[in-house]
Amino acid sequence: MIATRQQLKNKREKERKKKEQQKKNQAKLKDKLKVDTKVAGIPGVMYKGSGKDPAVQELLKKLKKGGADSLDSSGFGNRYKV
Repeated sequence: MIATRQQLKNKREKERKKKEQQKKNQAKLKDKLKVDTKVAGIPGVMYKGSGKDPAVQELLKKLKKGGADSLDSSGFGNRYKV
């Protein structure tokens, strides 16, 4: 079967539209996967996450108030791995 110019043009147009739609769908999927992240601005603490967990929120509050050293409540002071 010999395709006419119009048929080839229509086929190319369909393929182009299909690729554009795939790109749009990928962009939508990336937007869905993005999570609102919270970065802890506390010296000595690295945290990146959603911060929706109440335990994490309390921990971050404690760290903000007392610093990273406030977690050592054992009474032994600083510990260093040798």
